[in-house]
Amino acid sequence: MNGKRTLSEVVKQTYRKFGMIKSELIYQLIFNLVEGNFAINPQINTALKQINLPYRIKILLSIRKIMEKEWALPKNIDNTLTRLYQKIGYLYFTKPAIFLMTFIIILGIVFFIILAPQVTLQLKVTHHFILILFITVLFSNLTIILHELGHALATKHFGREVNRMGIGWYWVSPVAFTDTTDMWFCNPSARVIVNSAGIFLDGVIAGLVMLATFFTQNSDIFLALWLIAFTYYANIFKNLNPMLEYDGYYILMDVLDEPSLREAAILWLVNPKKRKRKFRGHEAEIYYWIACLLFLGLIFILTYLIQFYLVSKLIPSSVLGITTGHLQWLMPLLAVIISSLGIMAEIKKHTVLTMFKYSK
Repeated sequence: MNGKRTLSEVVKQTYRKFGMIKSELIYQLIFNLVEGNFAINPQINTALKQINLPYRIKILLSIRKIMEKEWALPKNIDNTLTRLYQKIGYLYFTKPAIFLMTFIIILGIVFFIILAPQVTLQLKVTHHFILILFITVLFSNLTIILHELGHALATKHFGREVNRMGIGWYWVSPVAFTDTTDMWFCNPSARVIVNSAGIFLDGVIAGLVMLATFFTQNSDIFLALWLIAFTYYANIFKNLNPMLEYDGYYILMDVLDEPSLREAAILWLVNPKKRKRKFRGHEAEIYYWIACLLFLGLIFILTYLIQFYLVSKLIPSSVLGITTGHLQWLMPLLAVIISSLGIMAEIKKHTVLTMFKYSK
């Protein structure tokens, strides 16, 4: 796309290059381009203006717009990353380094689980909990750039360019981002490695933090280190969320080799001709929804375990005569709802657009 071709020409060029096109993806592409003022089509522009979205959908979409912001670093970031990879970054991808880091990850998880009971006791007696919590949050947010550095170095490992890096805010937390779109010139397995590199590095850092707990005699420092490792493991799990545009979604997209997987899955789901909905040829979309359901189930289970073994130990059994035991399901349910807000907004949006399409 260079601003000179029509949408029809773009579609034809896409077909000639890839040999196949899914009509529902073209339909969504056109609407996205028109909505973003990247394409002009009087009929569609008029149709979009005529669509009166329900108020609750407007609220969900407005919330999403507010909760997703980004700011890019200088444009010559690719040259800096190239020099960094050539000097030291390449070591990250050597076999001895990969073996060592994998060992650290496994060891860190084992220590994390073993030391959890001590953390529960320490949380009850510490007098510096607010300070420890502040240090934990600060350290975790300052090191998110390391996660993206893993993506960037992996991209340089395959000889591709990193056009953009930066920081931003994505729903409930600050984030850093790396533009790895140049990796689409590589095969899916290479893209999976790039998208997994950040999560892998997070696991290594969490493992190193847990190993550091054995070299401190200070109980508050021990507690802070364990909580920092906890935030890293929580971040790893969050990044595996296939419903948001995190690493897990892109890994799944590359494994299934299906560009725009989420959009395709939503369009398949909201098809009004439910009785004629075809499963053959839509395996990727079905696998996507299975992955989403499994992830929500894991969120519920893990949040319940955290609440039961950690949070419940810190709060009284009753407040103002009201027992707090029945609240043990509240955190898991809230976690599931919050995790699915983004995909719910997309489903609502595409449902309205699809209904408008079939009403014509």
